[in-house]
Amino acid sequence: MMKVGLISDTHGLLRPEAVAALAGVDVEADTSAIAVIVAGHSHKPAVVRREGVLFVNPGSAGPRRFNLPVSIGYLIIGSGGAQARILERP
Repeated sequence: MMKVGLISDTHGLLRPEAVAALAGVDVEADTSAIAVIVAGHSHKPAVVRREGVLFVNPGSAGPRRFNLPVSIGYLIIGSGGAQARILERP
């Protein structure tokens, strides 16, 4: 199994707690057979699987915006495929 950290939309604010939450993630992966799309523009954290494709938006780890949570994501890749998890920060 492999754990990939996802961080988006810091807008110049890289919070120490976001960096700490990403400690211990793996950085190299052979993901040639896994369909994952990661996008973060909306600032809204989400994990959705459609037609075999995993769509992940880790949200925003920068300044709080639009009453949305400060969040990061994890992409977990194992023999059963890919899963994603969102971690909201206070």
